[in-house]
Amino acid sequence: MYTKLENRLKLAHANSHSLSRDLKTTREVFKHNIVEYKSSFDRLNALLLLPDPEETPLTQKLRVPVRELVAENKCLQKTASSLRS
Repeated sequence: MYTKLENRLKLAHANSHSLSRDLKTTREVFKHNIVEYKSSFDRLNALLLLPDPEETPLTQKLRVPVRELVAENKCLQKTASSLRS
């Protein structure tokens, strides 16, 4: 009887360790993707903030996606900060 319980306990510990390792790996990948996304976003934002001699339809068209990206970036930064803790 005790051997079955001991085996179940060992299996539970092994599963817990495996899940912890997977969670750590997933967090690291997510953090890496956040950093990559943020640097890409910052480059795009810097390009779009450069003074344009005249307003073109393309720049007007790009302003809406940039606003959406700013909102998404803020959301992702909040998520990333909660994962760090």
